[in-house]
Amino acid sequence: MNDWSGAKIINADSMQVYEGLDIITNKIPLEERKGVEHLLMDIKKPGEQYVVGQWVQDAIKLVSGFLFHSLMFHSMAHFQMQRLMKFTRTTKSR
Repeated sequence: MNDWSGAKIINADSMQVYEGLDIITNKIPLEERKGVEHLLMDIKKPGEQYVVGQWVQDAIKLVSGFLFHSLMFHSMAHFQMQRLMKFTRTTKSR
């Protein structure tokens, strides 16, 4: 067991959402993930459109279901992080 048991990573790399592009996107191999769940990775087939607005909605759904103390974002663009953090602050205060 590792120190990251129960951890989840939300992928925010615009290319790593696509299946089969492991080498050109430098996607971390399954065996190196050490059992840490990587979300929003390999969710689309190449050629399918997936824009930032869709990513934000999907990430919000995931985050709103978490019981968490802190979040770490992998390859997250500043714009995406701002929108997501703004949403989580406003929904927590309700």
